[in-house]
Amino acid sequence: MKKERKDGSRPQGMMAEIEIRDVWKEFVMKDGKLSALEGISIGVQKGEFLCIVGPSGCGKSTLLSIIAGLTRPEKGSVRVGGREVSEPGPDRVVMFQESALFPWLTAIQNIEFGLKMKGVEEKERRRVALKYLNLVNLERFENSYIHELSGGMKQRVALARALAMEPEVLLMDEPFAALDAQSRDQFHIELQQIWMKTGQTIIFVTHNVSEAVCLGDRVVLFTYRPGRVKKEFRVVYPRPRESRGVPKLAAITSRILGELRVEFERYMAEALHDGRN
Repeated sequence: MKKERKDGSRPQGMMAEIEIRDVWKEFVMKDGKLSALEGISIGVQKGEFLCIVGPSGCGKSTLLSIIAGLTRPEKGSVRVGGREVSEPGPDRVVMFQESALFPWLTAIQNIEFGLKMKGVEEKERRRVALKYLNLVNLERFENSYIHELSGGMKQRVALARALAMEPEVLLMDEPFAALDAQSRDQFHIELQQIWMKTGQTIIFVTHNVSEAVCLGDRVVLFTYRPGRVKKEFRVVYPRPRESRGVPKLAAITSRILGELRVEFERYMAEALHDGRN
């Protein structure tokens, strides 16, 4: 487990853990090429919690896939820990909106699965799995099967499984989108507490601006397609934060929403134009 940060602050003066350099991505469609990303350059420090927001179709999830090594860019590069990304690796773990847990395994067996694939011996992987099961407050459910867990509990198991791999970077693609509002708000608090304890580097993609401001050290706003970095917003406020009722956070959220509204209008204008053709 990484070093705990009791004040919840982002480390300063450290080299970038992730270097995204001039990344471009196109997709071949029936009627031609679709430019998803253009000239994306972002540096993410070790232990930073970075959130990416933007309208639908702006390439947020595509960038996450490129960092994970699941997709190759047409141009540019991504380096993690100084090594160029060319394929998936254990230094990068992705957590998706759907928990993707194995229903025939118990909670703790799901957490152990990746460690087993890495060849970790049984006693050690059980120790690690129990540690992270405790971290997400599910120690009483270690022998429960997935159908016996609520949606929020399933995502906690998925988070514990990802953290148990102890990756250099945790990539989170709208992991709370399917949860009800109350579960999501609770998860925001718990994820911040876990992040403060572990010092995990996280890149978090979301459509929810309030969620991004609540969780992130920094929020990067993408333009509508093709996705470019439009603006960055620093969030300097003590943790754990709540997503509602904090005036300073509400002010940052309002600024981002104002910028996002322009991109949404572009999205609607293009959708209307396409509908007429």
